[in-house]
Amino acid sequence: MPESEQSAASGKKPSNIHDNFFKDVFKARKYVTSLIQAGAPKELFEIIDWDALRLEPQLIKADRQGGKLADLVFSTTLKDSERTARIVLLFEHKSYRDNALDRQMARNQFLMYLQNDFQSLIVPIVVFQGPWFKHRSVTFSNLFSGYSEQHLQILTKYSVNFECLLISVNEIDRKGLAKETILDAVIRVMSTVRNFDESGLPDLMDRIKHVPAKDRDWLFKLVLGYVCDYNNEINPDDILKFETKTQEEKQMVLSAVEAFRQEGRQEGRQEGRQEVRKDIAANLLQAGMGPQEVVEVTKLSREQVESLWQEINGTSEL
Repeated sequence: MPESEQSAASGKKPSNIHDNFFKDVFKARKYVTSLIQAGAPKELFEIIDWDALRLEPQLIKADRQGGKLADLVFSTTLKDSERTARIVLLFEHKSYRDNALDRQMARNQFLMYLQNDFQSLIVPIVVFQGPWFKHRSVTFSNLFSGYSEQHLQILTKYSVNFECLLISVNEIDRKGLAKETILDAVIRVMSTVRNFDESGLPDLMDRIKHVPAKDRDWLFKLVLGYVCDYNNEINPDDILKFETKTQEEKQMVLSAVEAFRQEGRQEGRQEGRQEVRKDIAANLLQAGMGPQEVVEVTKLSREQVESLWQEINGTSEL
C-alpha cells in the first residue's frame, strides 16, 4: 500500500465490485487529484490546494432513510485565498445510467450543507463508468413533487441551483487524457472491464509502468483483482501465462497470483457474476423491458430488479 494512501473508515465493504475498486483506488490523494485534472475544467483544478486534500469518511453520514450521501468525501482549501476557504468534494460513482442522478445529487448536496452547518462550499462530482449521458442542472424546487410546469417556471428563479460535475471515465480513456500518467491503467481497466480479455493484459502492464515503482505491486494486484472478479472467463492462474518482458514484471505477476490464491477469489467471482447480471438488467430496464421479463432473462430476484428500477428511475412505482 503506498504511503500516500489515506485509510477510509472501517466497516463492511459494499458488495458492488465496481464501487469497491473505485473506493480502493481513489481514496488515495494522488489518484483523485489526477482524476480531477483529467476530467474537470482547468479553472476548477487550478484553484484547489491539492496538497491540503484530506479524506473525510466521517462526513458520509446516512440520511433518515438509511442511504449514504456519497462514496468518497474530501475536504481541502482554496489557493490564494485571503482567509482559509474550506471546500468539500462529494464523490459519487456510477457504473450504469441512472435517470434519478440529478435529483439524487442535488438532494445529497443539500443534506451535506445541513451537516456542515453551511460552513463549507460543497462540490458534487459524479464519476461515471459507462455510456455517456447528458446531465441536467437541478434547482431547489425540483427536489419536491406537486409543482406544475407553470409554477416551476415562476419559482425556479427564486430557488438555489445545484450544479454537478460529471466526469466520464470512458471519455477520459477515449481522448487519451490519462495517457502516460499514474491514472492510465486505472482508467483503462474501468472503461474496458466489461469486455476485458487476456489480450488486454500486456497493454495493462505497459500502462502500469507510469506508476511510481513503490506502488506498482499494489496497483497491479488491485486492477487484476477487479478484472478477475468481474469476468468469469479470466482465471487468476491465466495471468501466469502472460509473457513478461522484465524480471520486475515477472515478479509482479507471481506476487499478484500468490496473493489471489491466499485470499481466495471465489467469493469475488460469485459477486462478479451478480454484477454482470445487474449491468445487463439495468440496460434492459433502460431499454423499456418490463421488470418480470428482466427477472426471467437475468435470473435476478424480483427484489433485486425492483431495487435497480428504483435506483435508475428514482421511484418505487413499477
